[in-house]
Amino acid sequence: MPDSAASGAGTCLAWRSSTWATMVALTREQRVLLAETVRDIANVAAGAMVFGHFVGDRTFSWPTAVGGIAVWTVLVSWALALRRRR
Repeated sequence: MPDSAASGAGTCLAWRSSTWATMVALTREQRVLLAETVRDIANVAAGAMVFGHFVGDRTFSWPTAVGGIAVWTVLVSWALALRRRR
């Protein structure tokens, strides 16, 4: 049995098969739903990292709060980009 991997025959890597391929093609409605879900996740993450200090017995941590705000900013930006994409 010939070794096709060694000869390169029959092997095709995804990044070589097309210039710019996406893994999932979403419809407009699916992108809108995904964007809303990402925004909800952003709010939960920021709430947990910023306001979670007050609920728990830990002292307030500025690095964690700033990290929560950064996570929220990244996720909301991604959600807005999903909504604008055509």
